[in-house]
Amino acid sequence: MGLASSAPAPDESSMKWVDEMIHEHPVVVFSKTTCPYCSEAKKILEKANSDYKTHEINKMDNCSQIQDALQSKTGARTVCSQI
Repeated sequence: MGLASSAPAPDESSMKWVDEMIHEHPVVVFSKTTCPYCSEAKKILEKANSDYKTHEINKMDNCSQIQDALQSKTGARTVCSQI
C-alpha cells in the first residue's frame, strides 16, 4: 500500500499575506534569488515593461510558510508555478 502524501497546512498569516499580494498587484513574482527560472521571468517582465511586484522569499524569515501557502494555491511547492 502506498503512503499518502499531504502538504503542510499553511499558517494563516502567510496565507493572508500571499492573498494580499496577489490582489494588490497585477503580476506578482514570488522568487528566490538563486532560481534561474525566476531570474528569466523577471527579465522577460522587465523587457515587456510589465507592472509587477517581486518578493524574494528566500530572504524572508517565513520563506517555508510562504511556500506552504503557495503550495496550497498552486499544488506546487516551488516558486516556478502559475496561479
